[in-house]
Amino acid sequence: MENVDIDAHKFILLIHKFIMKIAILSDIHDNFNNLEKSLKEIKKSQCDIIIFCGDFGGPAIAKKLAEAKLKTYAVFGNVDGAVYEITTYFKENAPHVTLFRDMGFIEIDNKKIAFCHYPEFAEGLAHTGKYDVVFHGHTHIPDSKKIKNTLLCCPGEIIGYKTGKVTFGIFDTKTSQFVIKEVQ
Repeated sequence: MENVDIDAHKFILLIHKFIMKIAILSDIHDNFNNLEKSLKEIKKSQCDIIIFCGDFGGPAIAKKLAEAKLKTYAVFGNVDGAVYEITTYFKENAPHVTLFRDMGFIEIDNKKIAFCHYPEFAEGLAHTGKYDVVFHGHTHIPDSKKIKNTLLCCPGEIIGYKTGKVTFGIFDTKTSQFVIKEVQ
C-alpha cells in the first residue's frame, strides 16, 4: 500500500461539509436592515440551507433572501399579500429556492423536517410523530420544546419588533440540536 500524504486543512473542510447546519428564519416583515445583518451571521455560522417560516412582507424581501444563494425552502405567512409576485420571482430567478404555500416537508441528512407559519399547525404536525423536527413562525418568540420524539421550534423574529431582539435559529442535522442566535 502506498503512503498518502493528507492535507490536514482539506481533510477538516471535507469533514465539516458533512455537518449540515440549517438556518431557520421567520417574520421578516420587510425589515431589510435586520435581514442583511442576519444573512451575514448565517454565512459566518456556515449554514448550508435556509428554511423560512413565513412573513416576508413583500417581494423585495423575497429577492433579498434569494440573494444569499443558499438552498432555501420557504412558506408564506399571514402578511404575505404579494403571493403571485413572490412566487413568480422565485420561479423565474431563483432556482435554489423551493416555495411551498402553507406547509413544507423535506428530508435532509435522514431528518424528516416539516415547517409552516402557524404554531397550531406546527404543534399538530409534531404530535403526529412523523417528523424529527417541526419549525414555525408567527409568534415572534424564540422557543424550542419536545413533543413525543419531535423537536418543535420557533426561531423568533427578524423584524425585532415584538421582542426587541433579532433572532434566527440554527439546526444541526448531525446532533439534532437547535440553537437561537441573536443578531446585534
